[in-house]
Amino acid sequence: DASVSATVSADGILCIAGNSDGTSTLTVYDESLPVQQVKITVTAKAVPLVSSAGTSITLRPNQSLQFNVRGGAAPYSVNSSDTSIVSASISGSTVTLSGLPKAGNATILVTDAAGATLTITATVQVSTMSVSPASITGPAATSNTTTINGGVGPYTVSSTNTAVATASVSGSSVSVSLVAQGSADIKITDAAGTSVVVSV
Repeated sequence: DASVSATVSADGILCIAGNSDGTSTLTVYDESLPVQQVKITVTAKAVPLVSSAGTSITLRPNQSLQFNVRGGAAPYSVNSSDTSIVSASISGSTVTLSGLPKAGNATILVTDAAGATLTITATVQVSTMSVSPASITGPAATSNTTTINGGVGPYTVSSTNTAVATASVSGSSVSVSLVAQGSADIKITDAAGTSVVVSV
């Protein structure tokens, strides 16, 4: 049975190695006296694959997390079912997962050299984006600030009517300059493509 292999060293030491799950009978004999045999029954059991992070992981956008894989038979490989949500790589027994700017779930599959697998569910959570205040009123030639909450940075801003209001963003703070009387919408978009509007 290929589940077990055996060799005898030059100094007569019997070395037994387990290759996969299974039971084998080894027959040991002296070549000069082949009728004198010793039969050894060997059962090999693979150590199951496990991860130091368990089977469920939660990430934020742009967050990376590392964990170790134990058991099974090295070398290992890793794949993500959706690389637009979570990317995965492995070095030795260390797996690195990186959350991308997209909410959702991805299945991370770790496979060892014998074909055994370990499945881990990785979830990227993105908080709902909002702004405060959501509307701005004021005299021309003044500036106001609105704060972005949630979403995924970096953010971009645009104005539907730059003759009335312009905007710039720094981190999660949006500065709105009131140019002239009228109405405009300031559109704020995060890295995941989600947008909110500030009415001016």
